[in-house]
Amino acid sequence: RRPHQKEPSLMAGESSTSNAAWIGNGAFATDRPQQLLWDSVSIGAFKTCPRKYQLSIIEGWQQTSAEALDFGIAYHAAHEEFAKAFALNPDPEAALHAAVLLAFRISAAPSWQSHTNRRNRYALLRAIVWYYETYPVTTDSLHTLILADNKPAVELSFKFPITDRYVYSGHLDRLVVFQDQVWVLDYKSTGSSMTSHFFSQFRPDTQMSGYSLAGQIAFSQPTAGVIIDGCQLLVGSAAFSRSFSPRTEDELDLWLSDLTEWWLPLAEACANNGHWPMNDKACSMYGGCQFRSICSMPRKMQPAFLASNFTRKVWDPSIPR
Repeated sequence: RRPHQKEPSLMAGESSTSNAAWIGNGAFATDRPQQLLWDSVSIGAFKTCPRKYQLSIIEGWQQTSAEALDFGIAYHAAHEEFAKAFALNPDPEAALHAAVLLAFRISAAPSWQSHTNRRNRYALLRAIVWYYETYPVTTDSLHTLILADNKPAVELSFKFPITDRYVYSGHLDRLVVFQDQVWVLDYKSTGSSMTSHFFSQFRPDTQMSGYSLAGQIAFSQPTAGVIIDGCQLLVGSAAFSRSFSPRTEDELDLWLSDLTEWWLPLAEACANNGHWPMNDKACSMYGGCQFRSICSMPRKMQPAFLASNFTRKVWDPSIPR
């Protein structure tokens, strides 16, 4: 899986902002905002809109509200804690206690932003407890994979080369065995109804294809795809649903060749030219881009508006969790 990387053809264009706004980190070249180590978040941002990628990944601008993100991080961390504890000591009650305690500690931090009735601390703890009542670990058909070093396949950070120039990185929640096949298990929390339409968004999908590839390359497992355990957050309740998102070899080959032969050279061309064009067809996607108001105002006004309405938070995929 190492497709030949084609030389990018440079795009003409005037830089919309100065590279002085660039927040460099270990994922980038040292002399310019050219990303060399990629993950699903940065790839997804660039595929959606290069201008969005510039503002969110290169310059690090984020909206101050992080409710869904903070809730999701805590929810994932609690599941990882449960899986690790149970793999080392198969006591469901003790594992659940460890998971709930960790979630309580995370949600008690002053920086935690989830406070609405769907994503407050009580909703978080309820979702964790109810998940393991819905899928009791002693009878669940999914079992945590035990790696060659006898460690449970939980909380797995990875990095591997996809060309001689670029590296792909990320983090898997858990590798599980289902009916003699290895799958990546990923947890999703949402306020939306978990219909077939909700689960269909994950195939094709950059994150899930990257996870499937990582299972095969980084952990040498014949990964069949991703199992998505969805949690619908309701006012005063939570509902759960499980769906399978398989990946064939042909799907993964096509995803990787598109990435290495088109998207990454295109990102390099943007970096070389200092120009990140706007994809205005994406402005209204997913409820509206957070930068839509920025992109519609004169460029000379944008820096001051960003500084007063957004905060900076570096997204650095070179740092393992």
